[in-house]
Amino acid sequence: YAHRVLARMERGEELRARGHAHLLIAGALLDQGHIDEAAPHLDQAERVLTDEAPAELALLAYERGRAALAKGDTAAAARHAEIMRDRAAESEPGSAGMANALLAEVALAENRLDDARALCEEGIRQMTDRAAPPYLARAYDTLSRVEEEAGNLEAALEALRNRPAVPTARP
Repeated sequence: YAHRVLARMERGEELRARGHAHLLIAGALLDQGHIDEAAPHLDQAERVLTDEAPAELALLAYERGRAALAKGDTAAAARHAEIMRDRAAESEPGSAGMANALLAEVALAENRLDDARALCEEGIRQMTDRAAPPYLARAYDTLSRVEEEAGNLEAALEALRNRPAVPTARP
């Protein structure tokens, strides 16, 4: 019996690792603009990661939101970001910041510049020293686009100056 329990636990860890791998692949595909290729990986990750910690579920919602936004579905992107923010609000302020940054992208896509600016600023505040640099950099990029759209080129440039450096992969 103990051997069977141990075998199940090991399969569970392997399954969990596969879920994380699917989520990682989906994120990379979204970064490259391959939205349709990312969708099956998001589906696989969701099937496996249903009982994960709030941070992993928040990341899944984030990637779902990015995929929806890339397809032009701002309503779905906002829903995923709000789910993420709700899951992360208390325990994961960095993840809540990522959700706010994603909501800022939605507001920008809908030309609600004041909302986008406020959401970016809140997201950046929440993510600083709590989230990985690529997420923070994306928020600064969004803030720069907001300021450019608003005609404030000085503020757009300032956002780019404050953007953290993100290492790029070398072939």
